[in-house]
Formats: sequence, structure tokens, C-alpha cells
Amino acid sequence: MLHFFKSGRQKEYTAQVQKAIAEIDAGNESYLPVAYQLLVNADARAMEEIAEAVAAYMRRLNPAGILHLNEHFRQYTSMEWWIEWRKVDIDIWEKTISDKDNFLWLVRLGTMHPNGWFREKCIRKLEGDKASAKFLLLRLNDWVEPVRKAAWDIYELMPDLNFEEAMDSFPYMEKLVRSERVNISYIHRIENRLIEILQANFAAVLHLNMKIYDERSRKYLYRLIMEHKLSDQETIKAILKREKSGQCQKVIMTLFMDQYELSPEEAEAFLSYKGMVVQRMTLEYKYGLLGNYWDGVEKMLLSPYASVREFTRYILKRHTEIDILQYYRERLDTEKRTICILGIGESGKAEDAEILMPFLEDKDAATVRNAIHAISLLKGDDARELYWKLLTDGRPVVMRAAYREMAANNIAYGAKQVFELYRNTDSEALKEKLSCQFQRENSWERLPYLLQLYWCENDKIQETVRKCIARRSMYGKVSWAEAERILTILHDEANRIPEEVQKSIAFDLKYVTVKPQ
Repeated sequence: MLHFFKSGRQKEYTAQVQKAIAEIDAGNESYLPVAYQLLVNADARAMEEIAEAVAAYMRRLNPAGILHLNEHFRQYTSMEWWIEWRKVDIDIWEKTISDKDNFLWLVRLGTMHPNGWFREKCIRKLEGDKASAKFLLLRLNDWVEPVRKAAWDIYELMPDLNFEEAMDSFPYMEKLVRSERVNISYIHRIENRLIEILQANFAAVLHLNMKIYDERSRKYLYRLIMEHKLSDQETIKAILKREKSGQCQKVIMTLFMDQYELSPEEAEAFLSYKGMVVQRMTLEYKYGLLGNYWDGVEKMLLSPYASVREFTRYILKRHTEIDILQYYRERLDTEKRTICILGIGESGKAEDAEILMPFLEDKDAATVRNAIHAISLLKGDDARELYWKLLTDGRPVVMRAAYREMAANNIAYGAKQVFELYRNTDSEALKEKLSCQFQRENSWERLPYLLQLYWCENDKIQETVRKCIARRSMYGKVSWAEAERILTILHDEANRIPEEVQKSIAFDLKYVTVKPQ
């Protein structure tokens, strides 16, 4: 990639440095390896500038960004084809870079380098730096054993973490415990230290605003609390009520049900908790205990979660004669109307769609939206004309719902019909949906219409249109007359189609056009 190294031309090298820095400043992580290669031949000024750019980029990363970079940094380039990284002296970098924090960010990134010798050098530069602990944790699963050992040697000597520093390590521990190469004894020893910190600060844990921690951190925290019994049942229940993430709820519920032998009555209490995961897992758990219907389980037919309603129907159909459709019909006038509408769609037959037609005229857009989806569940493609009609309802919620069902059922209406509605509507939101609808139309049938939209002022529509134009089926057939029409529109100066696009389409037409007999 960087041929200028062999040329020795300073101007070209300086230009490459500035280019790499500009790309890194713009958030282009693929230039981080380029910057690393540039460092090898950098003078003091270039080294300072590169280090500052890399450090600024790294400081902006959240845990998800660091974990992503850990997986991808080494994949952008081997960085090995002209540099013998084993012999690169990073002591020179340390002496040259005046801002020591910038240097630390360089070597933290270096712990992800593809060369094992170099990774180990960088690891050893992190000794005593608690802010680098998370980078050492990631290397405990390194694919090279000496690197894993070096990471542990440095981590073990790390000063004790405080509570916030421990919490900051949780996303990386969550990944580490799911890894394959890590020495399990490392995990146990690290977790023992973390548990001590949690025990000393557990009152603070209970009052944390958990929203400030990412999902990985919370999952790992809950696992530690549950597996090591750091809290009682009531406190765990309180935490569960606060937690919104389904993945985190699953961790808590799985461990809670493993640790405590709940009676059917105790399990029942969880059905009042919010969250699809909690309700579904509770239903499955209680059903596993009883193996039969229990009084009142039918109320879960009114859960806001489709998965919960599905499992409830399974229980009722297997063990009772309850008419589920009638159950929903009888409650259409209650506050659970919108859920009952969905329930009819999930449990009825195609003819039951008539029950839902009056709700399409309802003043409440959410009711109409659910009615559209329920009708789609019952009739699918057979309700195509209804979806088309509702596109022009005027209410954005209804229009989006109608389009969603068109897309879900993969319905094509003909490019001409789509284009005419596009041309006749003033709604930009509808135009965006119609531009997406072109993706489901025949690639050659839609082409003359798309060409007329090539320079649409709406950037989102323009992008969709041009992608559709580029996706042309070479297995299609185009009549001679239609090919002539496409070429006429293609070469019409008013449409301003770029020459390279004209040539590409004209070339493809040669192979799909059916010549007249």
C-alpha cells in the first residue's frame, strides 16, 4: 500500500502522513494500520502528529468500539510485508512523543497488532497503568500463548482497581468469559478481585443508573451477582424490574430459576413484570412445573408481546377447549382492543379479516396500524389492493404500516403504477416508500421510470433510485419496443444520465432484448 517508503521522497511521505491523519480525524479506522506503518519512518514531528491523531480517535471509542477494533484492526492489512515488526524499537516512540498519554494510546492500539512479538512489546509498556487494564484483558484470549502470558504478568501486577474502574472492565470480562483460549485460572483470580470490589460497594451498585453502562457490562455484573450470591431474592427482583434489556433480563431470569426452586405460585408473580423475555421465560418455567393448563393463564393472551401470546395459545390449544378467537372478539370494546386486534390476526383464518375491517376507519392511528398488520397475518398477498389504498390514507403511521405489509409480503404492483402514484403525491415520506417499492418491481420494467428520477433532489430517494438502476437482471427479457423506449429516455439530455451509466445500460440491453421476428 505504501510504496513511497522505498522511494525516499519526503514530500510524498509527508502527504501520506497528512492523508492518514485527516482520515483518522474523520473516523476512518482503516487508516489506523496506515498510521502505524508511517510511524516506522517518522521524524519527531510526524510521530507527534500521528500519535495525537491516533490517541484522539481511541479516546472517542466506547466499549463496543474497542471490542470491534480488537477484532478488525489486524484484518485491514497484515502490516508485515515490508516491516520486520519484531525489530521495531518502540522505546524510540516513547522518547520522542512528548505527551505520554498519546504514547499510551499508541501502545494500547499496538496490543491489537497482527505481529505477536510487537503485541508483547506493547503489552509490557502498559505496566502499572490501570487505564490500560481492559486492553490486557482482551489479550488474555490472544491466539499466541506467550502474549497471553505477558498480558497476565502485567495485569497481575496492576494496582487495585476502584469501583468505577472495575465497572469499566466488565464489557471486556463479559467477552473474555466466553472466549476459548483464556486460562480459566486467570478468570477465577480476576473475578475474585472484582467480587471483593462489588461486595465493598454493593450499596452503590443498587443505586446505579444502569443506563450509563452498556449491555455487556450489565450482563456481566448480573452474572457475578447471581453466581456468587451477592444479593437476596428481593433485591434481584428489584433489579429485574428496572432492567429494560431483553438480553440482561434473560441472564437474570436464567440464573434466578437455576438457583431458586420456585413454586408455581412464586413463578406466577413474574408474569406481571414488563418485558417479553421475563414473561415468556416465566410461562415456560411454570408450564414445565405443571405440564398442564392452570386457571387464569388465558389472561396472557392479552400480553403486549407476540411471543408470549404465542406460547399461551400453545398451552390453551393443547390442554383446553377455549375458543381463542372468541376470547379476543369479546374484548374488542375494552382497553385491550389493539392487542385483541393482533390476537385475531394471529389466531384466526382469512375470512376473519372481515371482523377487522371497521377498525381501518378508526380515529386512532395505532388501532389502524394493528388492524393492517392483523389483516396481513390473515390474508397476506390477497390484501394487496387494501395496502395500496392505505398508502394514501394521509396519516404517516398508517402509510408506513401499509408499506411494511407490502414489503413483508414481497408484493409487486407494476412499475408504471408505482411511478404514477409517486408523480401524483406531494408527500416526501410516501415518495421515499415508493422509491423503495421499485426494488420489488421487474428490473427492466422499472428502468425507464427510474431514469427519470435519476437527479431527484431528495438524497435518500436518489440513492435508492441509483441502486435500483444498477441492479439489472441479465436473465430478464426486454421487447424491442421497450428497449427503444429505454434508450430514448436514457439518451434524453433532459434526464442528464452520466455517460458511463448510459454505456453500461446500453451494453446490457444488447443481451436481454428480444429481436422482432
